[in-house]
Amino acid sequence: MLFQIQTDMDTAITAVQDSLAIVEEPMQESINLFSMAQYGGWIMIVLALMLAFAIYLFVERLVVLTKATKEDKTFMNRIRDYIKDGKMVGTALQQIAAITELAIEEADAYIKNGTLPEQEKQLVPCVAITAENVDKLSAFVYSGD
Repeated sequence: MLFQIQTDMDTAITAVQDSLAIVEEPMQESINLFSMAQYGGWIMIVLALMLAFAIYLFVERLVVLTKATKEDKTFMNRIRDYIKDGKMVGTALQQIAAITELAIEEADAYIKNGTLPEQEKQLVPCVAITAENVDKLSAFVYSGD
């Protein structure tokens, strides 16, 4: 029994010494990103090219979409001038003011009375804008009958 305790004690001491030896071993020097890329081989070049292309594509799309979302403040005036000058025969105008007014009235009726419109889809006629009535058009709103 005494011999077994001594053996167990020797084993424990050896285990502690081994663990201390592992801790005391010098750590490897740190590696920078460029060195790591060199260790990666040729595939790292392909990945770097793909990253560069992805960044280019992101920036290019960002620029294009930013330009596309800018509002053209003179659009309606140019359309009116084209129709007056005869460069365009006409156009059709969706009456956003009438559509908005109808939507607000229906929402108000539903909130106050719980009544739904007779039809789920409401039709609002488009207005044909020609040289005869183009003067009644102002900022996407038609003021004629």
